[in-house]
Amino acid sequence: MGGATIQADGASNAVLTFSAATAKVGITKAQAGTWTLSGLNTLTGDVTICAGTLVAGSAGNGTNSSLGGIVSTRIINVNTGGSLLANVAGGIFNNNFASAATSLPALNIAGGTMTNGGTATNSALGSITLVGGTLTATVGSGFGYGLWNLNGTVTSTGTSTISSSAAVPITLSSAAGTTTLFDVQSGTLTASAVIG
Repeated sequence: MGGATIQADGASNAVLTFSAATAKVGITKAQAGTWTLSGLNTLTGDVTICAGTLVAGSAGNGTNSSLGGIVSTRIINVNTGGSLLANVAGGIFNNNFASAATSLPALNIAGGTMTNGGTATNSALGSITLVGGTLTATVGSGFGYGLWNLNGTVTSTGTSTISSSAAVPITLSSAAGTTTLFDVQSGTLTASAVIG
């Protein structure tokens, strides 16, 4: 069966609930405003944010998350004009900050912004591509877990930023036997957050 995309055109909040055992379903947020996803959604397609803010409102359990299934074949895209906010009490994909990049969706932040904020503590992230994008945080755990756990390769082009207004670090490579690689292919990657 072919894939399907749910396009969020409304500016109001919404909760997405569905069952699609055989279809690869993704989300595209194309209009301004804030849309909140809560619960453990089973999306298997990509998530693309082109405008406004998409809020991940529930912590993942290692299998599913607010943003859908937790597999490395999915891509979370945050494009120019779009913002992704992790507002979860725990990790955006699961509560294991040492999750390997090969088990997590890839992030492609192309001109948009991804923020760890609200009630979030820390989240393990896999492979990240910054194309003039921003990865930032306003809150994090001060108990050794950090703001984000960068467990994969961070590839950057254009003018990209990793920043924080919180007083705890962004953690590198919490996954056993791995290292965090920063691959600045062109342009400038500015890291104004404490990294450790």
